[in-house]
Amino acid sequence: MDLNDLKLPKGKFQGKNWPLPKFYFIVLLGFEKWNFQEVGNLSSSVEVLKHRHGRSGQTGVYKIPGMMQMDDVTLKRGTFTGDSRLFEWYKATQGKVPERRDVIITLQNQYGIPEIIWTLKNAFPTKIEGGNFDSKATGDGAIAIESITLTFEEMEIEDLVKMGLRLLKG
Repeated sequence: MDLNDLKLPKGKFQGKNWPLPKFYFIVLLGFEKWNFQEVGNLSSSVEVLKHRHGRSGQTGVYKIPGMMQMDDVTLKRGTFTGDSRLFEWYKATQGKVPERRDVIITLQNQYGIPEIIWTLKNAFPTKIEGGNFDSKATGDGAIAIESITLTFEEMEIEDLVKMGLRLLKG
């Protein structure tokens, strides 16, 4: 017997394909696991080159894909007493060849199983912020937040479910 054979009211059952929760993720800076409350701007785009040669009968321009452009990524977390590792990494890039790390961001499903992995190759910090402080926010439980902005050379995205299905099919 199939669920479709049952005469149930529509809307009672959801299929197996649910959107992933955005709050369940892990960040690795190099080989070290870090806790962040927010990862912002995992995006890239392709520059569009416009070209029209002189003998073209075309009235418009040809659009050609150009270089891939990676947007900087911002990571935010609570500020902790005695933990200045982000600032130390940022400070190590000033006036020197920056210490580059691969950054791995893993989005997990509701069971804690990794679903999608973004790998940022050769990342290094370009900006650090200590946060915004507000003396009027004493009663609302607000915490101090620090953020670091990273630039990187290449982004790889792996969909582990599709990868697993390909392995099963052989």
